[in-house]
Amino acid sequence: MKLFYLFALGLPILGQAQVGINTTAPAATLDISASNPATPNGTDGILIPRVTQFGYIPTPTYGQMVFLTTQYLNDSPGFYYYDNSYNGWLPVAGRVWKMAGNVVNATTDFIGSTNLADVYFKRDNTASGVISDSNTSFGYKTISNTFYSTTFGTAFGTSAMQAFSGNDNTAVGYFCMSSFSFGSGNTAVGSRVLNNVPGGWLQNNSALGFQALNKLNNGENNIAVGRNALGNMQSGADNVAIGAMAMDNYLSGNITAQPGDNNTAVGSYVMRNGGNGNSAFGTFAMEQSTGNKNTAVGLDALQVGSGDENVAVGFEALRYRAQSSQCVAVGKSALVHFSGMNNTAVGANTLNSASGVGISNSAFGALSLSDLANADGNTAIGYNTMSQNQYGAFNTALGANAFSTVGNFNYSTAIGENSSITANNQMRFGSATVTSIGGIVGWTTLSDARFKSDIRQDVSGLAFIQKLRPVTYDLDGKAYSDFVGNKNGGNCASTRESGFIAQEVEAAAKSLNFTFSGVDAPKNASDTYGLRYGQFVVPLVKAVQEQQQIIEKQQLEIATLKANLEQSQSVQTNILKRLDNLENRTLLSKN
Repeated sequence: MKLFYLFALGLPILGQAQVGINTTAPAATLDISASNPATPNGTDGILIPRVTQFGYIPTPTYGQMVFLTTQYLNDSPGFYYYDNSYNGWLPVAGRVWKMAGNVVNATTDFIGSTNLADVYFKRDNTASGVISDSNTSFGYKTISNTFYSTTFGTAFGTSAMQAFSGNDNTAVGYFCMSSFSFGSGNTAVGSRVLNNVPGGWLQNNSALGFQALNKLNNGENNIAVGRNALGNMQSGADNVAIGAMAMDNYLSGNITAQPGDNNTAVGSYVMRNGGNGNSAFGTFAMEQSTGNKNTAVGLDALQVGSGDENVAVGFEALRYRAQSSQCVAVGKSALVHFSGMNNTAVGANTLNSASGVGISNSAFGALSLSDLANADGNTAIGYNTMSQNQYGAFNTALGANAFSTVGNFNYSTAIGENSSITANNQMRFGSATVTSIGGIVGWTTLSDARFKSDIRQDVSGLAFIQKLRPVTYDLDGKAYSDFVGNKNGGNCASTRESGFIAQEVEAAAKSLNFTFSGVDAPKNASDTYGLRYGQFVVPLVKAVQEQQQIIEKQQLEIATLKANLEQSQSVQTNILKRLDNLENRTLLSKN
């Protein structure tokens, strides 16, 4: 208390003099020293006014100081002074960022510089971020070694673009573009993306996903999206891989046509091996294929094998096509196992024999040519067409279930629903249900003397025709379908027809030793007899000619007989006249 009075009394006396407490040599207007600086006691120090809130200070003065003892709104306990320019109380520690956040003025409160100087961030005294006029980075060791050789770069993530040199590059993620390489226009997003082998050159590549384009050393214009997409490709250009593991086994490629250029892959595990100019869309599409210029769309399409210039659209289309090239497969499991060249399959399960091999086969319609094992040049159009042909070649089928009979025939054509083939080199139009086949004009058969040789006039005419037996009969279509093995023939109603019996016509011709082309005899045990009724014109003409010869001979004989008769009649008339004269003379002589 004594010190207080001395202090109070001394103030007006000293005026502008200095005041010291616990010191005889004050160094300021008011100099308060501890009683013992080395071992201060509990009464050392100074206490300024303590408050619990600022609202009860009616007219604070600029520079006025208080100590806030409790939390008040957003202000924590501590020393505060009043700032007229701020129009409020500020902490003595300054307007620093608080761990719990600050109430700030965006115009005046910020982290950074007010001049053209760059702003750096460090951790453990290691570059961990920079904001400059040409580069932006944030993350431990981002573009830390090559800052001055990197311009217009953006890096976020630990070691992102740590040792990469170039322009206009963007790296976001752990160790993105972290190896010492060169390039421009690259974008990498994800952990270890474009984390390539040191010393490479990269240009305009984009990678998104864990380890996408992770080993690219030299390449440009590549796009990889997904985990490990193009993850093992070391060099290549103009590739697009989208999906987990898409094209992840590609190793190299350049403009000299080694594997790895101009490919597009979209889907998980797509196009994982080499090739050029391929496009694959769908999970596992072209997963293990190594060919070039292929297009695959669909789950498992073109999954396995090698070959070039194929098109596969649909689930499992051309999936196991081995070394097929220039094939087209559209539809579920189309050409799934079939191998060869220039094959076309459109429709579910077309040309999908488990061990099929062939060239230039075409199948349009579900299940068409579905059992073909080893044959070339077949064309099947329609549902289930030629579905039971395994080894027959160069056949044509048009219409649902056409050429669906059992047998391996060649060079045959079946047109119409359920039309059946029973031999080689055969054409069939329609099934047993057809009741009319025709057109505006008649059928034309080649008959040109320039293409005929060994011409003979040995056609049997009247004798052959006289042996024929014209009949009417019921045609049993179901029995026919059952005989030829057409399981889709159905129950065909019997129809009343007129004609000949082929076996009888054949027997008649053979009995005269006449080779008659009007009989289409069976070529095998499953084939049927048929008649070419147009061919009957020839023996009929011959028969007419023979009859005409008989008629002319008879006419000559009749003329002779007539002349003889007339002569006889003339003689008879003369005789009668002479008899009359003789009789008259006799009568006269008697008189």
